[in-house]
Order: sequence, then structure tokens, then C-alpha cells
Amino acid sequence: GCRVQVAMTFVLCVMVPSVFTVVFAPGGCIGYPAMFALGLGLYVAQSLCALCGLELVSGRAAGVSQGLLGWSAYTGAAAAGLPLGWLIQSSGWQVWRVLMAGGALLVTALLLPLWRLPSNEQRHARVLSE
Repeated sequence: GCRVQVAMTFVLCVMVPSVFTVVFAPGGCIGYPAMFALGLGLYVAQSLCALCGLELVSGRAAGVSQGLLGWSAYTGAAAAGLPLGWLIQSSGWQVWRVLMAGGALLVTALLLPLWRLPSNEQRHARVLSE
């Protein structure tokens, strides 16, 4: 499948408006299109994260895979709320935008090794064809 490629595309949908607003709108007015792109990128990338993990493991490991991915996602979301709120209150939205762009770059770098990795179904089909 192409879930990793699609997830990386939508992670870049988070990075592009963040960088755009840091460079071109440092005063704080980022506009509705930029917020739409940020929200869309976050939602789709988060939704596809679980599917990417599910696609790369066998059926027997699917439950463990989803449990670990869900646990890390919920823990990360819960742990990020208060510190990000403090960061925005103390430093403003500009620092938050830089942090979002940096986080998107980090996620892209972490997903990059999975770009050409075949899914479990593709590996199984290759073994059967040989």
C-alpha cells in the first residue's frame, strides 16, 4: 500500500502552513486556509498512523501493533497539551508554529525509512509467487 506515502504528504500539509505563516505572517494573523491545512494534515496523518502500523505486521500481531500505536499516540497527545499551552502563553503563537514545522520535519524523517517497505500482504504475495 501507499499509506506511508500518503501520511508523509499530509504531514507536509502541517509543515507548509507552519513555515508559510512564520515567514510571511509573523504578526499572528494566519488565516483560515492555513488553519484548514494544519487541521487536515494533523487529522489525516494521525488516522493513517494506525493503518501504517497495521499494514506492516501479520494478522497475528495486529492487536499488539494497534495497542502499542494507540498507547503511544494517546500518551503523546495527553503529555503535549499542557506544555504546548504554557509555550503559547509564554512565547506566543510564532514559537508554536516553529515547533509544529519542526515536529513535521521530525515525523517525515522517521517515516522516510518506511517509504519503500512492502506491506505484509505484498511480502506474502511475493513469497507465494516464488
